Parts: sequence; structure tokens; C-alpha cells
Amino acid sequence: MRPEELHDGSELLRRLVREAAPASLTFLMISAMTDLAELMRDEPELIHAKVRHLCVMGGLQKSGADQWEPDTAVNNNWDPAAAKLMYDFCFGRGIPMSVVSRNAVPNLPMQLAKDFAAREPKNVIMEYLVNAQELGLCGLWKTLCAGRLPERCSKQWYFETFCGVDAETFAAKRAFYEGLGPDAEISPYLNGHVKPYDVCALIFALPDAASAFDLRPRLEEAKGTTHRFYLEPSAMISLEKITKLLSETFLEVCEGFSGLEAASWSADRYQPASSTTSTGTSASSAGDAAPAPAQTRTAAS
Repeated sequence: MRPEELHDGSELLRRLVREAAPASLTFLMISAMTDLAELMRDEPELIHAKVRHLCVMGGLQKSGADQWEPDTAVNNNWDPAAAKLMYDFCFGRGIPMSVVSRNAVPNLPMQLAKDFAAREPKNVIMEYLVNAQELGLCGLWKTLCAGRLPERCSKQWYFETFCGVDAETFAAKRAFYEGLGPDAEISPYLNGHVKPYDVCALIFALPDAASAFDLRPRLEEAKGTTHRFYLEPSAMISLEKITKLLSETFLEVCEGFSGLEAASWSADRYQPASSTTSTGTSASSAGDAAPAPAQTRTAAS
């Protein structure tokens, strides 16, 4: 791409929204909320006229005054003021939101992508996906060691979630694990689970999502608008359905495999053991697992 073809992200976003048809845009928010929040602040009528739906990888909680406020999700914490402005704008202006919290995202074994990649080692797309998953988690480790994650995201949380280390094993080797620093070679330890946080947020943008994925959100009415919240384990999206979706997607990527059928990739094979399941993590294989983002990480469709 030539330098003259590059545009400022905020200006590009502003232009795309202006050119869009009324009530035609769905925003998928999988990182910081800054760019969209700034546009809401600067041109509220434009956003109100053009946006029909927000799918947010973040989270909400009730305040002491029984009002909704951003929770401690990493994506909210990148820019807390922007997150609050975005949620408040949608509540106040009646823009429907589908918001998924880490508590409603199942644990997906990271081995799923590795298994597909192993079937066709020359497939560059699967190789990229596996590498991206690993690099994202290595970046998350450095972010954790730098103290830039919420307090709940400890080294024990990291090893239990992404490395398959149970609490008893971590306690027995606590000095070793706690002694690992940001420059430690963390890749060999990665053998746990990721939360397909961004995949779940994307699912909400699909027109037939409710029936296809048997969604059971909490419905919240505000200003005559119904918002759909997936904030608690009771609203968790089916691991089986997400595994099926990703397996079928990987199969399409790996076209040409001989004798590989979707039916052979059963969700049961990847069901997390109860000892390693956690509903208190916030990182995903992308987006929320990445270091603090630069501007323009939102996507409009």
C-alpha cells in the first residue's frame, strides 16, 4: 500500500459512518472503545442516525445506585472514560447493545486449532492462526508481568487457564511459577484453554444468532429499547455450538484434507475438565488478550 493510500483511522471511521445508509451499521467492539466513543461525543446525531446495533466484548455491572456501569473487563479498562461514554450513549439514545462478559464465555481448549494445523502443516492460514494464538498469549504474559492487567489476573490465573496447571500443582511449585518473569520462554507451557470472547461477540452480529446458537440473554429494557446482556454463567454460550462453528470454519480453511469430516471433530473431545474450567478469566485468543491497543481497533460492518 502506498503512503498516499493510508488514512487516519478516526477520520476513516467518521467518513464511513457519514456515507452509510440510515440505521445500517453494526459495530463489533473487540478492543478499546475510544474511537467510537469519541465519535459519539463529537457527532451524537450522526451515530444515532446510522448505527442500529453494538456487539460488545466487554461487560457491565450494577453500581451502588442500581445503574449499569462498565465492569473490570480489560477492554473497558483500556479507556474507562470511553467505555462509560459508549455504554451511557447507547442506553440514553436507544441503540441496542449485545454485551458479552468473560463470565458468559466458555473455555475452549487451544488444542483445537493445533489439531487442525497438524493435519495440514503446509496450510499457511492454519499456521497463522495457531501462531497468532500463541503470540497473543505470550504478549498477555508480558502484560501481566508489567502489572497492566486487573488484579484478578495473577500468575496463578494465567497458568491455570492457559497452561493446564491445576491449583494444587501451582501451590506445590509456587516459587518456580511466581519467579518467572516477562522474558521467560512461556510458549512451552501453553496447553490450556482460551476464551473465544471475540468469536462470541461476532456471533451476536449474525441475523439468525438467537436460534442458531440457542442464545439466552438477560433482556434489559431502557428508553424503549431492548438490550441483550450475556454477563453471567447462566447466559453462557454453548461450548458445543462454538466448537462446531470453529471446527467447520477450520475445515473450510483446510479444504483438501482427505477423509477429514466435521463429524469426527466432536465437541465432546474438547469439553474442558471440571478441574480446569474457570469462569473468572477475561482474556481471549485475540482482542482482549492483546497488549494495550493503538487507536482504531473497532470494526464497522
